[in-house]
Amino acid sequence: MKKLVTTALSLMISTQALACTADGYLLPDNDIRIPVNHKGAVSGVDEATFNRVLASVNEVYAPLVRAEGGRLRLVPLWENGQANARAHRLVPGAWTVEIFGGVARHPAMTADGLALVVCHELGHHIGGAPKRPAQLGEDMVWASNEGQSDYFATLKCLRRLFDSRSNADFVRATTVPTALTAACRSAHVSAAARNLCVRTAMAGQAVANFFYAAGRTRGPAPAFDTPSNFAAAITFNGHPAAQCRLDTYLQGALCTAKLDDDVKQDDVLEGTCNAPSTRGVRPACWYRASR
Repeated sequence: MKKLVTTALSLMISTQALACTADGYLLPDNDIRIPVNHKGAVSGVDEATFNRVLASVNEVYAPLVRAEGGRLRLVPLWENGQANARAHRLVPGAWTVEIFGGVARHPAMTADGLALVVCHELGHHIGGAPKRPAQLGEDMVWASNEGQSDYFATLKCLRRLFDSRSNADFVRATTVPTALTAACRSAHVSAAARNLCVRTAMAGQAVANFFYAAGRTRGPAPAFDTPSNFAAAITFNGHPAAQCRLDTYLQGALCTAKLDDDVKQDDVLEGTCNAPSTRGVRPACWYRASR
C-alpha cells in the first residue's frame, strides 16, 4: 500500500481533491494529469478495458435512463490525462457522464473500480435522494449528492453489472480482508449474495485508495476495519473523506434491499436500508437522517 501511495503521489502536481461535480464544473479544481504514455502510471486498466467497462455500463443503463426520462450520453475520453470524471446536463436532452483516461491509468485503479467510478457519475443522474442544493442559474435540482451517488454505486449499479459466476471467480482469486468477509457473511445468506457483496466492496476499496492517494485524506489509508467515527450534524453534500467514502461503498454492498426496488428522486427511504437497522445504512460521516 505504501508503494502504491508513493507512486500515485509522484504523478501529482497538486494534492487538491479529486473533483467529480454534477454541474459541468470541476470543483474543487485540481492539476492531476496522467497522460497516455506516462512512464510512472502502472495500472491494469488499459484502453481496451476502459472501453469495455464503459460499454457494459451503457448497455445496461441506457434503457434504464430512458425509462427515467433521459438519454444517457456516456463519453469515453481516454486521451484526456485528467484523473477525473464528471456528470452534467449541459447538452439539451442528454444526461451526460464523462470519464477521463487519467482516472483509469491511475495506479490505484482497477477495472471494477473504474466501473464504480462510472456508476458514481451515473448516480448523480438517477441515484435518488438526497440531492445537492440548487446552484445559481439552475431551474431545478437534479443531481444526487456525492454521498448518495457513492451509495447508489454499490447499492444498485454494480449489482446490475456483476454476474454471479465472475463474482465467485473474483473471490477465489482475491485476498479479501477478514473484516469484509465477516461483514458480507453477516449481512447475506447465500454464497452468491456474499460474493457479490465482497466484489462490490472491493471495487470501493480501489476507488477509496485512489482518493487517498490523490491527497483527499491525511492519516491512515482507508480500510474496512477502521470506519470513520465522525458524525455529521447535517447531511454533507460535498466529497466526503476517503474512509467515509469506503464506509459508504461497504454499506451499499451490505444492504439487502431488493435490486428492483429502485431508489426515488424525492424519497430517501425507498429502495434503501434505513434505521432502525444498523446494517447497510448510509453512514453518519456524511448522512444525517431528517425523519
